[in-house]
Amino acid sequence: IEYTIFASHTSSGIQSQKVLIMDNGSTAYSNEFAVMFSSSLLVSFSADVNGGNVRLIATKESGISGTSTITYKFSKTIIN
Repeated sequence: IEYTIFASHTSSGIQSQKVLIMDNGSTAYSNEFAVMFSSSLLVSFSADVNGGNVRLIATKESGISGTSTITYKFSKTIIN
């Protein structure tokens, strides 16, 4: 799976990147690359397998606070 992700936070800037994920049915392996951001890094990404489904997980970076949420836009390509 390949994700191209754009994230924005009203007070902390924007971020764009790619994430590759592969899995063997029980474990997911992920790699973040081509990470670009303004101001500060907003989120990091990982992956897992839950109930047979591969999930992309976004974790907010420390220092990213406030009541505003992070908004995501993404494209997903699945290679079978």
